[in-house]
Amino acid sequence: MKTIMSIDHIRKEFHHKVVLKDVSFTIPTGSIFAFLGSNGAGKSTLLNIIIQILLPTSGRIFMNGKEVLKSKIGVVFQENTLDDDLTIYENLWIRGKLYHISNEKLRHQIIVLSNKLGMASFLHQIYKECSGGQKRIASIARALLMNPEILIMDEATTALDIETRKKLWDFLLEQNKLKNLTIFFSSHYIEEAKVATNLCILKSGVILFHGTYRSLLQKYGKKYLQVQLKDQLLKKEVTSIKQSLLFLEKLDDKKIDTFSVSNSDLEDIFLKLVSYGDISH
Repeated sequence: MKTIMSIDHIRKEFHHKVVLKDVSFTIPTGSIFAFLGSNGAGKSTLLNIIIQILLPTSGRIFMNGKEVLKSKIGVVFQENTLDDDLTIYENLWIRGKLYHISNEKLRHQIIVLSNKLGMASFLHQIYKECSGGQKRIASIARALLMNPEILIMDEATTALDIETRKKLWDFLLEQNKLKNLTIFFSSHYIEEAKVATNLCILKSGVILFHGTYRSLLQKYGKKYLQVQLKDQLLKKEVTSIKQSLLFLEKLDDKKIDTFSVSNSDLEDIFLKLVSYGDISH
């Protein structure tokens, strides 16, 4: 699979404190890549190195095998970065002109993004008077103006309600499919990472896992049998449905209210990994 970005042995120290320790991984072209970790894991530091706000202590980052081109990257920061005293439309216009987009094309781009992201009702509203969610949507529109090859989002959906977050992801997944847009994002919402094709889990500046979502589930996923008895709840790790049935046969069926077999989800795996490290054994 073609690689759009390679993170090669990145190390970052602040005042002799190591924040990132020899971090290396690749981002496949056209992937939806979730970058996960608890607060303080080093996620934002690495994102800032990728977009050249910070310099690494050592290591390099390549885009399409060459130096990183900012014009090919759309960035959504944790903090709001637009001008408080301008309307959202004016903010987007100024941003577009910085990238030398023609007036006609820029006007069209803003209208298309406004319609797709549901900004029509607040497009001409002063930025500082917008809600937190409206500001986040505007920041995402700004990042997409120049049709980037990769969209990097640092906790971009934090201020959004569930409905708006879903609509946003529907749009982003559409862009991923139609334009082969690579999406690289960090998020506090573990369930949000279920849209990812690839994941990287970071703990204290060290990578615990890097690979596809499917390989993560295959390596760390567990199967559980849960049995609700009249007077207690039993939960047992099992390897198969057959093992579950054999266990159930040993119980008094008159005491069983309900039972179910389920797989561990991403949140279970993430919490165990960041708490204990390698949980495959």
